[in-house]
Amino acid sequence: MKPHRRCLLWFGYLLVLSVFASIALPAAATENLFFSGALVAEPCTLLPADREQDPPGFVASDKELYRSGRTRGEPIVLHLLDCDIGQDEVQVKILFEGPSSAAYPDYLKPTPGEGMAEGVLIGLETQDGQLLPLQQSNPMGPLSNGANQISFMAYLKAEADALATQSIKGGNIVATLSFILSYD
Repeated sequence: MKPHRRCLLWFGYLLVLSVFASIALPAAATENLFFSGALVAEPCTLLPADREQDPPGFVASDKELYRSGRTRGEPIVLHLLDCDIGQDEVQVKILFEGPSSAAYPDYLKPTPGEGMAEGVLIGLETQDGQLLPLQQSNPMGPLSNGANQISFMAYLKAEADALATQSIKGGNIVATLSFILSYD
């Protein structure tokens, strides 16, 4: 075979291979799936029964609300187990999330509807009466190794407009509140 024919033959093979390569080889896949997350070290475990609990039911008369503007606080306790903070000083904070009204953003608004109480809100406070507003991180104190408790109070508060117009309406009180614990 003559040299120029051999060269043309090789050139033909390369041309055919390059055509097949451009058709047969898939294009590189674009990145379209991304993972992200966080691994956290929680110093304590929340008692499973405290994850979803029914706080004490409120039984109050409208006369009590008209007289004092609020009821006495009912205790709620969250139990933290197996706290392992080592030698560090660790503070626990709690963030409450739930429905509120524009007029009273710091208070939990009960679910409205037929047969439901009107003109009342649910307040949260520390044992010494300091308001624990919704949607804010509230310091609850230091943790120690072992078991700890986070205690706070829940109470009914009359809305100022309802007090002024004597329009508190009796009925059921239902509300849902979520909490998030953080450690510093």
